[in-house]
This record gives sequence, structure tokens and C-alpha cells, in this order.
Amino acid sequence: GKGFLPKTEEGIVQMKIKELKNGRLAMLAVSGALTQSMAYGVYTFPWTLPAPNAVQSRTALRAVEFKGQSGPFGALDVAEPKTLELTDRVRAVIKSKGSLDRESYREIFLAPKPDAVFAGGLVGSEYHGWGTYQWDPAGLATRYPEHLPWYREAELKHCRVAMLAWLGLIVPDFVRIPLDDFQDPSLDLENAHNKLIYGLGSGPMWWLLLFCGIIESLRFRQLGLDFGKLTLENAGDLDFGKGFLPKTEEGIVQMKIKELKNGRLAMLAVSGALTQSMAYGVYTFPWTLPAPNAVQSRTALRAVEFKGQSGPFGALDVAEPKTLELTDRVRAVIKSKG
Repeated sequence: GKGFLPKTEEGIVQMKIKELKNGRLAMLAVSGALTQSMAYGVYTFPWTLPAPNAVQSRTALRAVEFKGQSGPFGALDVAEPKTLELTDRVRAVIKSKGSLDRESYREIFLAPKPDAVFAGGLVGSEYHGWGTYQWDPAGLATRYPEHLPWYREAELKHCRVAMLAWLGLIVPDFVRIPLDDFQDPSLDLENAHNKLIYGLGSGPMWWLLLFCGIIESLRFRQLGLDFGKLTLENAGDLDFGKGFLPKTEEGIVQMKIKELKNGRLAMLAVSGALTQSMAYGVYTFPWTLPAPNAVQSRTALRAVEFKGQSGPFGALDVAEPKTLELTDRVRAVIKSKG
């Protein structure tokens, strides 16, 4: 398409600027439209909650406005009992309130049926301090019950990975695996991935990939490549460690709740630790900015406090010119500001 570009250098720059601006705007617009559509459960333009005397929900829109005639989306069938029931409820709300407000919309389209078991009976709502707490603000369990097994499988996998990750973030700062590969004192969460890959198929990161691949292969063997055997009953159940479970049904539920709560907390904790570490440029526990009279920066910490002696991470070399320069600057700041 270069033939459509202006002939002057300034015109070409302006066209490139227009492309960039429109592209950035489009990325924001698409993200917003998709988020709003899923949040409101409205899948047609302009993806908004109902205005006065208008029903934006796709189901109700078709049932109320088109009455089974051919509309912009083709012939519409509103004789299905559920659609007729929703239509009557929507009409009643509009008649009494003049519009379908957010609360009524959620009650009609997202609230579970009175006789329905929350989230298909999955463990997770019990033992919340004040009894049962059924939390599903997006109505995912109600709108997509067929996806519930996959949601739980994915949640438990992320929970377990996050709990292991939290240990992996902290423990190596104090104890290292007794193999030569892990004794390098400069290894930290920022560089460990690249440093532990020595080449194609060589290095500890490849060992980890192989380990994870074996676990995933066993799971595929249990559920099929398309996870077609995944159900609410076996979601997240790797058939491992069941001998440690309590013998009573209540005890098993409590253990499952503990795993979920600890896993959810671990996901938040790992996200926070990684974000804070990258933001502060501090790659060892507790990933904080310097406290008064303390130098938390890894390079300055080693240079100022250990002075080349053996520290908790091994022998430290502070003779390198850049380290000495940073040391002098850190000392000057501490001397002037405390």
C-alpha cells in the first residue's frame, strides 16, 4: 500500500502517526467492548445495559421487539418456554420501573434458579467464617454451567502452581538445592530462567519442562486429549495423595477448602511479589525498597555490608569497578540522608 502514501516526507510521517493513533485507539476500544459485553451479558452493539423502555439483552430483545418475526438477525423463535418466561419478567419490570435496570437484569438473566445447586455443588462456598458464601458476581456458573468442570480444573492447577511458585521465590534465598547448577550466588528470580538453560535440551530448566510434561501427559491420559472425560467430580483430581485425606466427608470438604483458600492467596501473593520485585529492582526476599540505614539493593548490599567477605549467598567480589562506584554513591546517600 505504499503507493497510497503522500509524496512528501512530512505527509508520510503524518500518515504513520495516524495509523499508530488509530491502532492504539482500536486496541483500547476492542478491549473495552469485549469486557463490557461479557460483564453485561449483551452481545450486540452498543453492548450497553438497557435504556428506558428498551431491552438490550439479546434474548429479551428478540422476544419482546420482534415477536417471532424476521428481525435483523433472521427469523426468531420465541415459542421456547424459557424465552417466554424471561419475556414476561422483562415486560413486568419495564411496566413497573419504566426501564430494565441493572439489578433487575441481573436477577432475571444471571441469578440461579431457586432449586438450582450453586456452581453445580462444587466445594468452595463453605466455611467462610459466617457460614456459606456463594460468590459469583459475573454469573459465570449460571450462564455457562457446562464450563464449570473446566473452571475448577484450571483454578486448582493455577492454585497448585502458585503455591509451589511462592516456595520457589523464597526458599532459594536461604537454602539451595545441593547441586553445582544452583550454587551460583548471582542466581535470582530475575535471571534464573536464562542462566539455567545451557543450550537446546541442556540445563535444569529442561528438567523442569520434562517433569511438567510428564504430569500433563498423565492428565491427558486420564481425561482424553479433548478433556472429554472431565466432570465436576474429577475436576482437579490427579488421583494423588488421597491417602492423606481425612476419613469423614466433612473432613474432606474442609481439606479441599483449605487448598482452595491457600491457592487463591498464593496466586495473589506471587503476583504481588513478582510485580513488586520488578518495580523495585530487588530480586531477593522480601523484595522491598531500602529501610533507614539499610541497603536492600543486591549489588549495594553485597558491596557495603559484606565488603568482599563470604555472605549468605557465598563469596562476593566487590573489586569490580562498577560495584565500587555504586558502593561509593550508596555510602554518600546514606551519609547525607541517613
